Order: sequence, then C-alpha cells, then structure tokens
Amino acid sequence: MGYDVKLMGTAGGSGEADAGQAQFSESLAEALEQAERMAAQADRGEAVIYDRAHGSGAGTEIARYSASGGWSSEAITPVSWWSRLSMPTKEKLKTDPYGDVGSEMWREIAEAGGPVIGIPRPGSGGGGSAFRLPREIADFVESERPKL
Repeated sequence: MGYDVKLMGTAGGSGEADAGQAQFSESLAEALEQAERMAAQADRGEAVIYDRAHGSGAGTEIARYSASGGWSSEAITPVSWWSRLSMPTKEKLKTDPYGDVGSEMWREIAEAGGPVIGIPRPGSGGGGSAFRLPREIADFVESERPKL
C-alpha cells in the first residue's frame, strides 16, 4: 500500500480543481509531511492524501491539510490512531500519558496518523526532542489503560 498526495486548487472551497501537483509515498508519515509542505507552498491550496491499494489508481481519502485550516479527516481518529500503534508503544504511552514522550517514538506515532489528530512534532513547540500529547489525546490514552 502507498499514499497519493494531491494539491487541490482552493482550500475549503467547493471548486476542488486539481492544482497539478501530485506525489506518491510508501509511508503515511512521509505523506503527511509532503501534504504539509505542498499546502504551505501553495497560495490557499489544500493537500489531500489518498490511500493507494496495490498500485492502483486513487483510493479512499485519508486526510486533508491546508496551511490556514490545519488537518481534517474522517478516517484518522484517536481510536484508529491507537489501533495502529504497537503494543510496546501503547504500553510506554500509558505509563504517563501526560508526560514527555521521547522523540524515538515519533516515527511510529506519525506513521499511525498522529499529526492529523493534533500530536505535535518533537521540537515544534520550541522545546527539545521530547514532546507531549495534546490533553484530549492524553485523556484518550489514559482511558485505554484498563484495556491492556
């Protein structure tokens, strides 16, 4: 499976004309980064990520990103993000969901769709290599404790 990232002409408008830019990525984390870069370079553009099953054409929409509006997605939710994480990562996050998360966990968190649900990249808040889960995501992780 892979992901197509396409730049659409206008963000949030009903006229979603293809702006002519498209990229392919094997990784969801890379597709998320590509979408952010593409939308930031475009004036009022919106990048849309589609899954691509078995090398076929455009698949299901995964998420949308615009520089002015951020991420939106019906496919990536805290529940679907959590289900994509490995058991060791879940256990580490449950140990202290409100504390610092080491940057070594970022790749897996991003690959599961973390940026779409508001999880910041390490160092994006001006801090070091660690980051914290947003409160609503930390609350969700804490609610999962009894289920492990």
